[in-house]
Amino acid sequence: MSHAPPLPAHETKNEPILYYPVLPTSLVLELKQSDTTQNTTGSTLWLGAQILAVYLFDLYGSKPRPPAPTEGSRRPRAIDLGAGVGLTAHVMTMLGFDVVATDLKVVIDTVLGRNMEGNSGCVKAWGDEADVGGVAKGCGDATVRELDWFVDPDEWDWSGARSIAPREGSKTDNDIIIGPSFDLIVTADTLYRQDLVAPLLRTIKAISIQSRKGKRFPPVFVALERRDPEVIERALELAKEEGFGCKKITDGKVRKCLDAVGFKWDKEDWEGVEIWRWIYKGAGE
Repeated sequence: MSHAPPLPAHETKNEPILYYPVLPTSLVLELKQSDTTQNTTGSTLWLGAQILAVYLFDLYGSKPRPPAPTEGSRRPRAIDLGAGVGLTAHVMTMLGFDVVATDLKVVIDTVLGRNMEGNSGCVKAWGDEADVGGVAKGCGDATVRELDWFVDPDEWDWSGARSIAPREGSKTDNDIIIGPSFDLIVTADTLYRQDLVAPLLRTIKAISIQSRKGKRFPPVFVALERRDPEVIERALELAKEEGFGCKKITDGKVRKCLDAVGFKWDKEDWEGVEIWRWIYKGAGE
């Protein structure tokens, strides 16, 4: 069944429920939004997450997904920093990643927790049936956890049942592993305030180091919107100072990804949105 492409996020901010088609698949997600959450933008969908979801599907969707893990093996693992309404996290599970979707408690309680739980059944059902673009059947699993970037990484606790940071008393089952190493780190629409730049960079760096495999660090995909150029330039400057190699995905490549899945948006519809690929190089450990 074909679906009309979703509208750009700025046209749907007032919709309490988005019925969001994940093109080029047949899956439609039901995403709750809220415009009443204080001091965070994470409770509604933003353009960066829309563009990043399409780009990830293009990047990983043509690669065979691994089978369900057996004893001694595992699926690839990803973490979403500032997962918001959960669109990007859902797409990564569709691509076969086991995903840890993180955000502040208020966002989890308002939208993220409900969206990840409410769509899990239809995502799994789609994965049991789908074979899109050569992608093997089956989806990954998703876990939701609180992660406050202002908490020092030395204070993190990956065994917490609800929160990585701050620490909590309750623990996960011994068989549930959500901590590093990760094969992929993503974040979308999180660079919009100057005071968030350094904490987010510290968080990304810590997870990159904890996910190191030999001499290799996982790719970090950062989707941003240049609403405040000073914030973006400071973030890129700090990332390089902290030892990251930063490469922008060209607008032409992004345009091809959008066209490939049927997003017939005009350039003005996603003006200012960029996707960057960061890789930690090991300097400054």
